[in-house]
Amino acid sequence: MILRYGFVAGKRYTRRQKLKFLLGFTQDLEELGWHTEAKETTEKNLKNVNLYIGDLGKARVIAEAYYDTPPVSLMPGAYRFFSVSCRRNERMYAVIVPMLLILAAGALFFWKASASLFDEAGRLSRAGVLNVAVLFVLLALMYKCRKGIPEKRNVIRNTSSLLALYRLAEQERRNKRLAFVLTDDGCGAGLGARVLKGRKRRDQIVVHLSCVGAREQLYLLYDSGTQNEAGLPGLLKLCAENGLEALDIRSKPDWKLEGFEGADLYVAAGRPEKDGFFLGKKQLLEAELSEENIEKTTAFLAGLEKILR
Repeated sequence: MILRYGFVAGKRYTRRQKLKFLLGFTQDLEELGWHTEAKETTEKNLKNVNLYIGDLGKARVIAEAYYDTPPVSLMPGAYRFFSVSCRRNERMYAVIVPMLLILAAGALFFWKASASLFDEAGRLSRAGVLNVAVLFVLLALMYKCRKGIPEKRNVIRNTSSLLALYRLAEQERRNKRLAFVLTDDGCGAGLGARVLKGRKRRDQIVVHLSCVGAREQLYLLYDSGTQNEAGLPGLLKLCAENGLEALDIRSKPDWKLEGFEGADLYVAAGRPEKDGFFLGKKQLLEAELSEENIEKTTAFLAGLEKILR
């Protein structure tokens, strides 16, 4: 699985790459006996495809992970969770920087080697043809980079979370109280997660997974102000039993969290800092994942469904 989805289908950046991945993942889950349904929605001219696995109507716990992969990060510093603005800037840098480099290379070439398409005799000149060929190459490169350059190293973000969901699906094949959702645009504005929010019931608990395979401490982030007080002790006990550190965002008033739904739970590997929750770029781009964290994640999700019975 890690070879297939971490490397063979490791880039899920273009629509074609995403649909190819969804087709393969759907086949794998249906072979395990799960019902799957892909649904497309459109918001502000952005098309989004979510994959729903299991019976969303009967499920008590919905485990969610985004399946799209990010552009190359040209921004300095660590990856910041719960920041739509940082993800937007990441994509903007991935478009602007390559475009500027292409334009600079083109300007330098034509400054040094510009030539007329025709020679003095009125025939096509080799230098002129070369100039036209270079121009077309530059335009092709600009077209290819118009949406940014996709990152190739996506094992941690967010293939590791998809692997955790697959292993849980293997273990809980007959469990109708569990459902899984693979959302789109998790590396963008989170459109897929917003679509899921519109479909869930109030009594359902959604657990969002991000970078769970990173070699960092695994955290459960929650909002004590919106969680059920009666169920909170059991939730904290489950975290302790499975090696997750529970972190109440109410204890972090300086954090700016974008897209954080207080009624939901979030499992992620990283480190809390003064102004947010981060994962170092080195850990983010590693090719190897933490099997221990994957096992902790699946055990936590399976246990969560049981304590809610």
